[in-house]
Amino acid sequence: MLAQVVAALASGWQLGRRRSVRQVENESLVAYQSWSIYRDSAYNESGFRDWEASAIATYFPKSGRVLVPSCGGGREVLALARSGFELVAFECQPSFVVHCKDLLAKHEIPAQIFQAPPSEVAAEVRGMRFDAALVGWGGYMHIQHAQRRVAFLRDVRKMMPVGAPILISFFTRREQSKFFFIVYWVARVAKAISGSSLPVERGDNMDGSFDHHFTSDEIRAECKAAGFEVLVFHQRPYGHVVARAT
Repeated sequence: MLAQVVAALASGWQLGRRRSVRQVENESLVAYQSWSIYRDSAYNESGFRDWEASAIATYFPKSGRVLVPSCGGGREVLALARSGFELVAFECQPSFVVHCKDLLAKHEIPAQIFQAPPSEVAAEVRGMRFDAALVGWGGYMHIQHAQRRVAFLRDVRKMMPVGAPILISFFTRREQSKFFFIVYWVARVAKAISGSSLPVERGDNMDGSFDHHFTSDEIRAECKAAGFEVLVFHQRPYGHVVARAT
């Protein structure tokens, strides 16, 4: 319990002292650069996790073009390609983009991979049409502030027909979590002391990278605001929703 309180105090203090969204994004990019697993070929060739495979088999079409935002080193892209889909993807971490392209070249997979600014849709894919979308594992929760997350999802929605599915994964939290209560109020105090204008929300966490932990109501509301209806919400084995374009 004490360790959790200390971690919450540290997270809130670090978060509240950051000066801008861009600073937080840059620190998250540095953190991901240090995590070599996403550039590991064995990991990226390991295929879908069980919950991903189940969601795709149940809600995705049998074929078509799939958009993969936050594609990391290419695990989901390769797995989708092996399932018969046409792939277009983008990622903000430069070294992951390189690894993803190399991975697909190794397996002779014809996919388009682009680099995008953090928290934004790549300019090269705007205007394309997609039959489904899969946001790379946990990628959505790294976007800071609900308004910016909804804007990101809305841009993805513009490229999808009514009824097209999207799979989004994320960390979850309990509505009355004491940990996130502490993080939030310590961040508010740190903001006041530092003069930061950084937006802070209940559920935010700063531990190497920025993560927002969702309740069911939060993710449903953000999907709805972006033009998606949540079909299923699961907390385990990893938080995720499947939603469809409305």
